[in-house]
Amino acid sequence: MDTLAAYSQLVEQHQLPTMRRGGYSTHTETLSEPDAVWAALAAQQPTQGWLQFQSRQRPFHDGLPQPEADWGQLLAAEAVTGEGHSLSLAGDGAGGFRLTRYTHSASGDWLCDELSQFAHDPRTGSLRYRRYWRLDDAQGYVQERACFIGFD
Repeated sequence: MDTLAAYSQLVEQHQLPTMRRGGYSTHTETLSEPDAVWAALAAQQPTQGWLQFQSRQRPFHDGLPQPEADWGQLLAAEAVTGEGHSLSLAGDGAGGFRLTRYTHSASGDWLCDELSQFAHDPRTGSLRYRRYWRLDDAQGYVQERACFIGFD
């Protein structure tokens, strides 16, 4: 019996998320200037997501908001575009940032599922993620990546 068939037998009994085959491709920009970070994120035209500044954490639901001066520097973000690309902004460990765009593929050698997690502020709605699982010879399926795909 293959992995997906075995898993599907457990889904209903244990209230697990639906699993299917899938994969993703990435495009990463490395950025060193704070102004370039915001410009690169804005150029992706995110529709929903969250932003972590030095002095403010903020979700957004209808496009990227204009930052206010008292929020400080943008430190991290996760977002989704109107085309369904997941965006992740994180520090690179050397004072710069990496903005990565993940493009989902319905075919691939990995497995993927979707889940919701509670947001810090319940008024925001739940955060939805697509997780990607790869087969490791020693450990079985291990989570490779979780991509933000919007709010519930």
